[in-house]
Amino acid sequence: MSRPKSAEIQVPMAIDVDGAPNSYGPDDRLALDYELNAHVGASKAGKIVGYLTKNDDGRTPIVQGPDDPFPGFYISTTGYADKNNPRPADPRRYVNAAEINYTLLAKAARDAGVKLGDFCVVHSLRTRLTVYAIVGDSGNSSGAEGSLALLQRLGYAVTNGKSGGEDARNIVVRYFAGTNPERRFFFSQAELEAAARPLDLDADFTSFHPGDPGTLVLAAIAASAPVTAGAVSGAASLVERVLPFVPLRRNETALAYPNHLIRLDSADTAAVRLIQQRLRNLGYTERTDAGAVVPLNVDGGFGSNTADAVELFQMRHTTLNGDPLEVDGIVGSETWGALFGRDTVHASPAAPDEPLLAKVLEVAAGEIGTMEKPPGSNRGERVEMYQRGVGIGPGDPWCAAFVYYCFATAAKSLGAKNPLLEKACRTGCVLTLWNLARANGVPTITRDEALDDPSRVKPGMIFILSTGGGQGHTGLVARVSGNRVETIEGNTNDGGSREGIGVFRRTGRSVASINRGYIAFASG
Repeated sequence: MSRPKSAEIQVPMAIDVDGAPNSYGPDDRLALDYELNAHVGASKAGKIVGYLTKNDDGRTPIVQGPDDPFPGFYISTTGYADKNNPRPADPRRYVNAAEINYTLLAKAARDAGVKLGDFCVVHSLRTRLTVYAIVGDSGNSSGAEGSLALLQRLGYAVTNGKSGGEDARNIVVRYFAGTNPERRFFFSQAELEAAARPLDLDADFTSFHPGDPGTLVLAAIAASAPVTAGAVSGAASLVERVLPFVPLRRNETALAYPNHLIRLDSADTAAVRLIQQRLRNLGYTERTDAGAVVPLNVDGGFGSNTADAVELFQMRHTTLNGDPLEVDGIVGSETWGALFGRDTVHASPAAPDEPLLAKVLEVAAGEIGTMEKPPGSNRGERVEMYQRGVGIGPGDPWCAAFVYYCFATAAKSLGAKNPLLEKACRTGCVLTLWNLARANGVPTITRDEALDDPSRVKPGMIFILSTGGGQGHTGLVARVSGNRVETIEGNTNDGGSREGIGVFRRTGRSVASINRGYIAFASG
């Protein structure tokens, strides 16, 4: 017999994003909710209660650091927290609204002895879907709020806390007192469900729609497509991740990317096991020959089931920079980072060890802000100085001329030889620069080699990008983080096009986007 409920409410449900590490931040466009909603009364004059503030002043946010899930974002809290993590400023300490199904502690539930952390069952009369959840926060005595993940798994097509939810009294929440006496904390929905299922919580909602108890949606099922749940086709697969990765536990080891692509039939069984175990922990599944859905097998063999699970993960997660992952079933540095976190992918030093290359980047940084006059003309006093250095005229594309200028100027200031001149690579043509470098024995890294191991791309290298029709674009690599390349480029603009207007620092390029490769010039 199912465990009887301690309390039950029927309410509308607004979306709560508190506890997600990207809930609030300095830029509302990137955060899950408007910063104003973190203030009492959604007023700038109201005290901040949605995220931590310095010295509890209610004004100055505590910002996540480089090792946290979302550097630069604020630390959003929930009433229920990880008792094993004593650090209030650790965003992993709080119930993640983007991953965990949680409800708020309604007064009716509190009066029935329900506490934060206890289990509940939540049902939508609109979608006829049912989910397991915990009581993760307080603050709304009606209980008419639920986490973003909860609304998603109930079949609502919502992606943030800025709009959406259930406006009518179509959400039924059943609370069960005393069901989490050890105050266990959950980092993934699959963990929560594994603990909830043996409790035999009453999930039959036939009394609300005779003959139909509702469809129980589990994270494991939501990770398997296609799914038809109740009257809503594919509702369970509406779950859309809004985090690049589910944060690891505070003391869980971050596993470094092995610096090679992991794909179908990969020989790196140790890496495959790590991937399979992480996906399994997050609720990903496979189907047996008999059609049953079971947890993903952890056997070190990268077969079709693992590839399918990787693709589903890529569909529902983003890169560490918030961009869509490429859905190809291959685990490169970006998918690895999304699986295991920011600490697991390569980040280059801020400056090259070699003095000449460090000086090249210093010279290039000093040129940032140089503009064509007029914009779009490939002309201007300083632009024409770059052009003269490689023997091209005013009005010609000048990105390669800018690169040559940086090397020539750096070499002269150090009393060193200019390696581009020494290797007969003085040219204003981008693709000619690539061909000359390879013909004259200068080390190069192709796009595929760099994608396999982004750590091979280093500051001071020259990137070469083919734009078609024999044309190209080039610039200097300033820094690499995972699959993200920071560059300094001439003849570009904020959008990164080849025909630009000046010298800019660009942060939006990826290793994959550099389709020709990289040249590794060095002092002789």
